[in-house]
Amino acid sequence: MTYCVGLRLRDGLVMVGDSRANADIDNTNSFRKFHVFEKPGEAVITLATSGNLSITQSVVSMMTEGLANPETDPG
Repeated sequence: MTYCVGLRLRDGLVMVGDSRANADIDNTNSFRKFHVFEKPGEAVITLATSGNLSITQSVVSMMTEGLANPETDPG
């Protein structure tokens, strides 16, 4: 189970979450569940993830490398 909390405050936004991942009672690991993508001066996108690790890694990879623009990408 993933715990995430977002607070909208007068001076901004605060986001908090856990990083614990359990496979079973004796197998506990730590994974980054919050990811921040920023274009300074323009926009900030925060991504809180849970669930399937391979899907999480795929989405984070697409966000990091950039999504293809269908209007400008021939491929």
